[in-house]
Amino acid sequence: MFKPVSLVLVPAAVGVAACTSDAPLSPDPPLSHHSAAALAPGGGPNPLVLKMPTLVHRSEMSVEHPPEDPFLLIHVVLDFQPHTWFPAHVHGGPTLYTVVEGSVTVHEEGSTTEHHAGEGYEHDPAQVLAAGNSSDEPAAMAVAFVLPDGEEMITFEHHDDGEPELPPPGIMHDLAVGPLVRSSGFSVIQLVLELEPGTWAPAHVHPGPSLFTVLEGEIAHRSPRSEEQLLPRGEGWIVTAGEPTMIGNRGQENARVVGTYLVPKGESLGVFGR
Repeated sequence: MFKPVSLVLVPAAVGVAACTSDAPLSPDPPLSHHSAAALAPGGGPNPLVLKMPTLVHRSEMSVEHPPEDPFLLIHVVLDFQPHTWFPAHVHGGPTLYTVVEGSVTVHEEGSTTEHHAGEGYEHDPAQVLAAGNSSDEPAAMAVAFVLPDGEEMITFEHHDDGEPELPPPGIMHDLAVGPLVRSSGFSVIQLVLELEPGTWAPAHVHPGPSLFTVLEGEIAHRSPRSEEQLLPRGEGWIVTAGEPTMIGNRGQENARVVGTYLVPKGESLGVFGR
């Protein structure tokens, strides 16, 4: 997928997952009784319960004018250990951030803001920023990039100000879909969801590609394309537009997952089986 080179995240290839054209992304027909039943997990001695996950955090970025060229939707979860920093840099496209653990400090064109867990913000690609964890506690942040074809995801500004360089954050997990082509506007939405032990989100579909990373506990994922997957912290999966999917928690503790969703204007984020 992606690999760190010094401080730079470098795409290993274009076309790393499902391609999406400008055709309608909404499923047609919607999720049926049959597809929902096909995904239903076995009951076993302790039958699992269908229950909507708890929404912990939500962030949203509107992209009114999509890139003219094909683009990637990139989902990265950064692991900011205490006193780790990304130095001054710019991005190649619009970017959405959601702090999912701890606090992250952002220096942006003369201002400094501390963002806490549950807070999200957008970043204009023309603005220079630096971000890091100045505290003694770990932090983590989910980042979604809309990256036009041929653009660098991150370009660092070189300033010799005599200050010592701090180590960069690590990468907990990263995924990408594309190249994508859209002629109309869309939103990029990030959700942090929590599932109680023994519960499953009902079978559903999304109108655009969605990318997920487990933050806490272990998430079970089911789709028509694969056997049930049990995914621990730092692992994840991709769901294509219109693909029936279910997630659940087979563990004994609460589990959390962060998702990045591309949602065309006028579409619902998810359609559930009935």
